[in-house]
Amino acid sequence: MKRPLAVANPTRQSRLRPLIHRGRGVAPLLLAALTGLALVPGCTTPPTADSPAGMTYSRGSLRAVEDAPMDRVLRASRAALHSLDITELDLQASQIASLIDGRAPDLTKVSVKMRALSPTKTELKIRVSTLGDETLSKQIYERIQIVLAP
Repeated sequence: MKRPLAVANPTRQSRLRPLIHRGRGVAPLLLAALTGLALVPGCTTPPTADSPAGMTYSRGSLRAVEDAPMDRVLRASRAALHSLDITELDLQASQIASLIDGRAPDLTKVSVKMRALSPTKTELKIRVSTLGDETLSKQIYERIQIVLAP
């Protein structure tokens, strides 16, 4: 003889009973949860004012920290995009963060985001198209560095 679930609230018992007695068990639910966790990429630490200058490319975006104030990085980014024939469609700039949206000659979407980490350091994110284009992202970054060079 099966014993009923020991639940104080009878309405809660009636809600739980279909989940337990459908014959499917908990295994498929557990398997789906573990598969979902395995597909989630690892976390990365966001850059801070103490972050060293450098560049990384992952998940379709190029991220860099530049030893330059944000207004210089913004001017260098605009000059780099112009030199690569990337049309600037939108510019949003403030002292805290800036965004440049543009299109390459083949109409590929290009986005350059900047964030001030300190008065002398700026975080830079470059993304080309939805899936990312590492070659063009690195070309843009190299042009920015050329313009920033003293």
